[in-house]
Amino acid sequence: MDYIKSKLERKIRFIEANNDEANLKIYYQVRIEYSLIFLLGYLWNKNLDRVELDTKENIYQNIGRPSIGTIVNICRSLDIDKEVFKNRKVSEAIDKYPVLRKRKNWTRICF
Repeated sequence: MDYIKSKLERKIRFIEANNDEANLKIYYQVRIEYSLIFLLGYLWNKNLDRVELDTKENIYQNIGRPSIGTIVNICRSLDIDKEVFKNRKVSEAIDKYPVLRKRKNWTRICF
């Protein structure tokens, strides 16, 4: 298993046990965003050479200081074989996250 993710999960279990909702929200957010970065790295290594030149140029322009929405869009562009985004529920959840992240009580919606 991924070392960083296992440490995050351990910390989340500890915070859940202590009912610390303020910190829990932060760690949920970190876990989701870490997973998105991990997904970006996976798709980047696997498919960057396979995307069209225009798409590759767009990816390079946007990768410098990406927002979470930009990371999701780049992942979608790199998912040529629809490994991740073929499942409608997963696709919708990933697409909704940048919007939900801006809401005040987003942890109650997601978890």
